[in-house]
Amino acid sequence: MRRRRFIQINRETGHAGFFNDYFSTNPQRDDATRRKGLTPLQKCIAAIRQLAYGVPADHLGEYLRMGESTVIKCLFKFCGYVVELFGDRYLRRLNAYDAQHLLQMHDERHNFPGMLGSLDCMHWEWKNCPVAWKGNAPEINFTVNGTRYKKGYYLTDGIYPEWTTFVKAFPCPEDPKRRLFKERQEAARKDVEQAFGVLQAQWAIVRGPARYWYRKKLKHIMLACIILHNIIVEDEGGLSDKLVQQ
Repeated sequence: MRRRRFIQINRETGHAGFFNDYFSTNPQRDDATRRKGLTPLQKCIAAIRQLAYGVPADHLGEYLRMGESTVIKCLFKFCGYVVELFGDRYLRRLNAYDAQHLLQMHDERHNFPGMLGSLDCMHWEWKNCPVAWKGNAPEINFTVNGTRYKKGYYLTDGIYPEWTTFVKAFPCPEDPKRRLFKERQEAARKDVEQAFGVLQAQWAIVRGPARYWYRKKLKHIMLACIILHNIIVEDEGGLSDKLVQQ
């Protein structure tokens, strides 16, 4: 994350007013010994370092002069703030405009008309159960080989069920057409695999085992990492590497 973007997030945190002004830029409170408390910048740094490096909370005590429980609280508050403030923009359902944009982009880049994107699984070691995909998809119209279709599709690998919205590669193609399709399908799917690889490389907290007990907290951590990933991609001018939560 660029320094300018981090400073902007830290500033917006202080002015958002969420979570009882925990990150507020108002004057710092005095503790029992009349010493100034922690600054919003210290709290944001504590949260970001845990997300980016996956270090335990007690590892930051000497660096930031913060207790272990305070560091954990900063992480939970910051992730909840990111989801609450940026979720509507960087983590939302697909709308008609997004669908048409994705159709055009993937048709031009991968030559797959009607392709909405690719799907892949990323397991975070906590044995959490996958959530079923649900909701209504926007209407999409495209024609392939003279046949008109009204639903888009996603490219997947062999672990997904046999649904019409999932297009998988042939396992062992023999004829030239199927081999060519398999090569093109796998080449297009590398984008989503690389995106998850970048997500884990940027936010090491989702690469190692989860240390916390509550599913809601873990959900906020994962969503916050995806949102921050999308913010970074947008800041750097990327489009197809965004991770969209539906």
